[in-house]
Amino acid sequence: MTRKCWHHLGTGIVALALISSVGRPCAADDAVPARRPSLSETLTGDAKADYDAARLLFEDGDFAGAASKFRQAHDRAKDPRLLWNIAVCEKGLRHYAKVQVFVGRYLDEGRDVLSPEQTRAARELGEAVKGFVGGLTVSAEAGIDIAIDGEPMGTTPIDHPIPLDLGAHKLTAEKTGFRPYTASLEIAGGKQTNLDVVLLALSSKARLSVQAGEGDSIAFDGKVIAVTRWQAEVESGTHSLRVTAPKRKPYDLRLDLVAGSNRNVDVTLENESRVLWPWIAGGIALVGGAIIGGYFIFKSDPRAADQPAGSLAPGTINLSGWGR
Repeated sequence: MTRKCWHHLGTGIVALALISSVGRPCAADDAVPARRPSLSETLTGDAKADYDAARLLFEDGDFAGAASKFRQAHDRAKDPRLLWNIAVCEKGLRHYAKVQVFVGRYLDEGRDVLSPEQTRAARELGEAVKGFVGGLTVSAEAGIDIAIDGEPMGTTPIDHPIPLDLGAHKLTAEKTGFRPYTASLEIAGGKQTNLDVVLLALSSKARLSVQAGEGDSIAFDGKVIAVTRWQAEVESGTHSLRVTAPKRKPYDLRLDLVAGSNRNVDVTLENESRVLWPWIAGGIALVGGAIIGGYFIFKSDPRAADQPAGSLAPGTINLSGWGR
């Protein structure tokens, strides 16, 4: 099998060859013209310190740490050769979509300084990972922040497909004043996936429905607004509801309404209590009648005054007529 030589420009660090083969070490002079100084020679200060740290991490197999340090060095020095080093680290992490991104940047930013061999090697690596990367096109209104697997991807409109490694991913979309949106994605290598993102606006209102008896008066926050039934969207928060009708007890309710909620209230008014005065007056008359009746019932017979006292205590017995 033909062995390809993948190198870090200006360094002796060994990169991986394509997807399935491992390249041999190459000297910096094999790829970089002798007239062009290596990265070790051109970088200075903090950029040089980050670069040296990245080399050590890469040689120790810490591709994630090396990629981070190479990024820092690139942010400071803006040397396009560092983008190739980042791409090689991402390949070691099997982040093929990121390999494509950094290879593309390497070819673009380094187009005026790359040798034909360097350009060819970068293009071959880009082609090699195509089958492991799919593209995601997001259609949405402007101003929505898109993140995939927790990593920010930009704010809509995003006018290019987002490269993603094949497999499962989670997309989140957020915008102030709207409910967050999430979607599970299954990306196929070498294919494009389209996704329409629609956010629902957050509402500060709640929906309230009141059903009362026929003809009952409905007041909301102290103002009569309907009869029998009422339904409306109202501001969230604390409100008062009162339902009234002639000869019935009023109904009062405190409402704590949450934004976006639906509240249904059914009200059946009770009859007012009957006035007790007629019953009380009748009761007095009844008691009076009982007293008068008792007087006549227990009033002694005048004829009994001359009768002998009976032997059964404690009362007296009228003996008139006994033994006749």
